[in-house]
Amino acid sequence: MRRTAFITLVGLLAMACSSAVPPEKNPERPTMAASTTAPVAAIRAVHLFTAADWLAAADQAEKEGNIDVANACRGKAYQLSPSLDLLKKWMDGLLSTGAWSIAKAQLAQLAPPDNTAAARDYIASIQARIDAHPTQSISLNLEPIPAQWSPALEAQKAGRWADALPMFDKAFTPESAPSLHEYVAQLAWQSGNHKTAAQHWTKARVLICEAGATLDLFSIEEAPKASFEPTTDGLVVFSSIRTSFGPYIPLWRVQWTSSLDVNDVRFRVNVADNLSGAMVIENGRYYIHPSERGIVVRETATSAVIETIDIGLKQPTLEWVSGPLQNLQFIAAQAGDVTVWDRVTKKVEKFTLEGTTPTITRVYRAGRGVYHDNILKDTPSWAVRAALSPDGRLLAVGGSDSKVRVFHRNGSKPQVFEHKWDYEERRGMGGNPDLNEPLDLRFNESGTELWAAFSHGETLVWNPIKGTLIRNINGQCSDEEASQYVNRYQQPGVPLAVPSARDKEECGHRARASFSPDLKHVAILAGNWAVRDTATFRVQTTLSSDAVPDVRWASNGNLVGLGENGAVLHWVPSTGKTEGKTPESLKEHRYSVYDTFINDAGSIFSFESGKTWHVWNLSTGQKELLQPDAKLHAVSSDGNTWIVRLPKVVHVIDGNTKKVIAAYPLSQGEETTGHISADGKTAILDVSVYPHSKLVLCDLKNGECKPLPQGDDKDVFSISENGKWAVIGKRNEPPSVVDLPAQKEVFSLSPATRSAAISADGKWVAWIEHPDRDMRKVVIHRRLLSSQKTESIDQVAWPTEIAIARDGSVVWALFEHGLFRWSGGDDRGTLFENNAFRLARHIQLSPDNKLMLLSGYGQVNAFALGAGPAPLATLRALRSGGYFIKSEAGAVEGSADAPDHLLTSASRGQEQLILSGRAGWDAAHIQGVWASALMGKIASPPIANVGAQTGPGNPPIGASADVVGASAVVRFYPPPNLNPTPNESPVKSH
Repeated sequence: MRRTAFITLVGLLAMACSSAVPPEKNPERPTMAASTTAPVAAIRAVHLFTAADWLAAADQAEKEGNIDVANACRGKAYQLSPSLDLLKKWMDGLLSTGAWSIAKAQLAQLAPPDNTAAARDYIASIQARIDAHPTQSISLNLEPIPAQWSPALEAQKAGRWADALPMFDKAFTPESAPSLHEYVAQLAWQSGNHKTAAQHWTKARVLICEAGATLDLFSIEEAPKASFEPTTDGLVVFSSIRTSFGPYIPLWRVQWTSSLDVNDVRFRVNVADNLSGAMVIENGRYYIHPSERGIVVRETATSAVIETIDIGLKQPTLEWVSGPLQNLQFIAAQAGDVTVWDRVTKKVEKFTLEGTTPTITRVYRAGRGVYHDNILKDTPSWAVRAALSPDGRLLAVGGSDSKVRVFHRNGSKPQVFEHKWDYEERRGMGGNPDLNEPLDLRFNESGTELWAAFSHGETLVWNPIKGTLIRNINGQCSDEEASQYVNRYQQPGVPLAVPSARDKEECGHRARASFSPDLKHVAILAGNWAVRDTATFRVQTTLSSDAVPDVRWASNGNLVGLGENGAVLHWVPSTGKTEGKTPESLKEHRYSVYDTFINDAGSIFSFESGKTWHVWNLSTGQKELLQPDAKLHAVSSDGNTWIVRLPKVVHVIDGNTKKVIAAYPLSQGEETTGHISADGKTAILDVSVYPHSKLVLCDLKNGECKPLPQGDDKDVFSISENGKWAVIGKRNEPPSVVDLPAQKEVFSLSPATRSAAISADGKWVAWIEHPDRDMRKVVIHRRLLSSQKTESIDQVAWPTEIAIARDGSVVWALFEHGLFRWSGGDDRGTLFENNAFRLARHIQLSPDNKLMLLSGYGQVNAFALGAGPAPLATLRALRSGGYFIKSEAGAVEGSADAPDHLLTSASRGQEQLILSGRAGWDAAHIQGVWASALMGKIASPPIANVGAQTGPGNPPIGASADVVGASAVVRFYPPPNLNPTPNESPVKSH
């Protein structure tokens, strides 16, 4: 069922305390701030909050280590009940944390507690302390570990958490950067010392605020592991991170972990940079990566920049790295240019490839359908692999043209090694060119042999001095391997095909190859990973590419593979054994969060992640449990009635007791969806076995489910709040409004109806007609069920869904590019554009038409409906199965694991420091964010300038007044992008 109304949840307005803005003269009954681990005070009615309540909240925050939150709450208490003692505790607390500029701003605007000499003297003394404090230059850059921290760092790397933490803690100075406090805070949190973690996050936040920066919290999704490098005692893993439905920020996570347990994290840091192509040196102590600035060297533990090396190439690729930091050598390439850099001489040598490679360029043309032209040309060859000889005198470069060039670094002309292979011209038919690139190059220890593994299967060994071929290892598969390859898709019972010579050749083609350090083995990716002995070229072991899409050779000759979901495989050549581990906690992260829905009261939030449905009661913050194989279809507006599908039956259950109200058995292969009326008394099940379906009507009062006579091969578009009316239709045929109790069709809608809605009072029906699905044009209709007259308006848009107000006065249409509002008598309507509208799939309206929920693609957005939709809060599903809520002013709440799926961004101009999610969570977490949104109000965070959305296209938005329905005046800075666009289409009557 597509619901069009919801019951407003009776919740508590969540206000917030702030130490970064002047105190409010007339506070509007705030609720209490909340901590990371537990509420600082029980939720009570908003009108009961007093200065004593705020002081209790401050005391609890201080116990937990959130000193800046405690200071902000004391400021709220002082605002309500000024006294000299409270002023001293507030101001002394601010100065003790180093919040000098915040104290100065507050002191300039606060009302003195009284006009006594003691009060005047105290304020003067505080002002003098602030004036005497020297201005401190605070950097947001990542700072390296100070030398005095080295013993603590080694203790941490060895896993001696209890020893490392106090050693780090004692080494801090007033000049320590925010990033170092973040580093130790994460260490303390991992070791279970949450109070110490909170104290360091407090210090980091205060320093960031003193630096004039703002904090922003945003949810993230872990992307597949981009790359990793094994060390002798662990792995350094580089992971890209995606922001969830937010601005694109090039975020990467670097972590050092033990080799067989990716949960055993010793270092972790987030970087606002692109670390693609990073490589480690000095056994993981440092890593280097290409960037627009050249080659950047970073400390692994903190990701602080140690050095930036300008090699004259922008965004090159790193092909080879060797040596410790003091004697670093590396090879970088960009197109046909290859550079060798030596830190000892600090000399950059540049070598250029000569020759061409066949390429194809596809130029796409606009218009209906997809058309493109193929442009064939020979492009200057580019470097794909490179290696240096052990003595550093020879540079081997593998080109896109399959040739390997060996440059003598004394400047003589390079030797060109090439071999014959069968080239197939495929470009004439639009195919990609048949390239045979070298996948890996390696010199032996003496530099007398150069090994090259090619994508077509050959492995060639040359003498790089004489230029002669020493060995040619044929890459064709054996008969057994070729038989497995050619029959990989064969169905059971079908005779096996006999591989041809061409099959054997194609079987040997490779996507990737990597030589072991001693050149005794080569790991080859051809479907799965196969490790071959280079002496006999026989397979020693195989690894599933699904489990570990990437493998690396460690310096000790062992092979390590890392999977996207955290699986680690470890193959030891000396024993021939493979060990592995897949953390259970990471398995769920492989799946995406699918479409979501929320019941009309706004309290039941559910979504599917992978094959599991997660259901949350937002009014209690508790997770509702379903059977592992259960699928939730629908929830009534009051949350009391649910439709749940099990493998062999569909149950309509009581949402509170989970008792079955009605049931409908399923036959083998039947699929279902469900729809339920807002009053929870009528349900319709859509039961199908392709290509046929039927609709089943469930009378929940009697607990009976029977097929609808009009329900063969039809879908439910909408069902009225009282369960009397439904819009039912077949695709590409006119749907009908059906009187469900009488099981009678009343009248038909347009043949090309894409979405329909019945008003909550059961008197109106609205629908979107899309006459030509290849044309971006729709017609919106509205009609009284008791009338023969239909109002219509044309729009240029692709349709998504429609909703109608309870009394039929306003129609809302969701398009692919915006939200359209149309009222009776309006011959144009108004179009609103916002990124949230593009992500939405479903509209829900409050009974008073003052609030709207837009849901879809893992999130729900709440809007106040005044002159236009004003954003209040966003509710997002997390792939872990939890949820995260953020108000438009930046206040947050969510499930217990929500902070683990967030990051905090500190921004000042072009500078950006990425902290853990808990750093911002402590400052922005309060209770009642979603309840406030359902009341039309924006909840604010405890600390000002924390949590406000930032990024391209999403400027900081803060509300200086709460949004209360259509009558409130809302002042935004800057104004949100919700400007109406007039529509020129006239209203037509039929």
